Amino acid sequence: MASRPMRLYYEDENGNHLPDHDGEPPAGARYQVAQFPAQLTTTYVDLDYRGAGSPVIARAEVGYAPGLVLAMVRPTLPERIKQIIRFGSKAPTYDYETAVLRAALACERCGNAMAYRYGLSWGYREGSEAWTRCPTSCQLCRPQ
Repeated sequence: MASRPMRLYYEDENGNHLPDHDGEPPAGARYQVAQFPAQLTTTYVDLDYRGAGSPVIARAEVGYAPGLVLAMVRPTLPERIKQIIRFGSKAPTYDYETAVLRAALACERCGNAMAYRYGLSWGYREGSEAWTRCPTSCQLCRPQ
């Protein structure tokens, strides 16, 4: 099996990898490198910028469940069967980019409802007691 790429590690000033030391930066560490593959970054840039510094106004990062994205793009047969049993029909599929955006921008309530709709082993039905109790909301569940 291939080794998994590191997601958080340290380098010295020459870019050499340093071994982790009990979760703390090791001696000689100059840089911390963080890589999060299941993360969406949104950047706001001022198009009327005329000054020193950066035109970036804000940057936000949100994570998403890779399993949910995969189920939205290429559901497995067991997931399809659960979809039909739970709802009487298959859930719609999306291209990868749309699935990432939908999963990343969903609030906790919508993410759980999507996971349930897509036949995953976690999540809860939209309108259920757990869904109603959840204090989050987003563009997907707020009335327009």
